Amino acid sequence: MKCSSSTVAFMRACCDREVDAVYITVTEEAEHLPGPVISVPVAVPENMEGEVVLDFKYGRLIGIEVLGASITLPDDLLMSL
Repeated sequence: MKCSSSTVAFMRACCDREVDAVYITVTEEAEHLPGPVISVPVAVPENMEGEVVLDFKYGRLIGIEVLGASITLPDDLLMSL
């Protein structure tokens, strides 16, 4: 895959250390889109202990929830949150 890098204008991540979860909001328009949030669990490898859930609203990806974040995400990302 050929990719070009660019800076993302809006992306927000929040970490809840008590429940070991990170939520990444990928668009600020999510609050303005009509309809309910549809959460779709992602199939992860058997040896992976965490969970990943994609949130969609009006057919658009609005967020990514990572449960078991401390074992799923890189340490440098978690330390920056």
